[in-house]
Amino acid sequence: MFKKIAVVLLLILVIAVSLSAQARFALVIGNNNYTGLSTLKNPVNDAVDIAATLENLGFKVELVKNGNLGAMERAVINLKNKLSASKDSIGFSTTPDMVCSQGGKTF
Repeated sequence: MFKKIAVVLLLILVIAVSLSAQARFALVIGNNNYTGLSTLKNPVNDAVDIAATLENLGFKVELVKNGNLGAMERAVINLKNKLSASKDSIGFSTTPDMVCSQGGKTF
């Protein structure tokens, strides 16, 4: 599953980099911990890797690790403000964590 997501992200990045924008901004959120759910193993590590890749591609990255709702909302507003203030800018946002529950089990 992660490989499919990585391929899609790579495709999006290639398209984004090929565009001639003055500024590139990215928001990457990785949360391992959710209230009432078991701890996830990889989202923060995946987010760090994605953020590093985006930085190497020229994006100014804001990385939120294990952020609460307020921190995530502030980060989204910051991204919106940066994109609004910069003509011809590109924005990218992702969170590599996904939580699914079925039959009392959390994945």
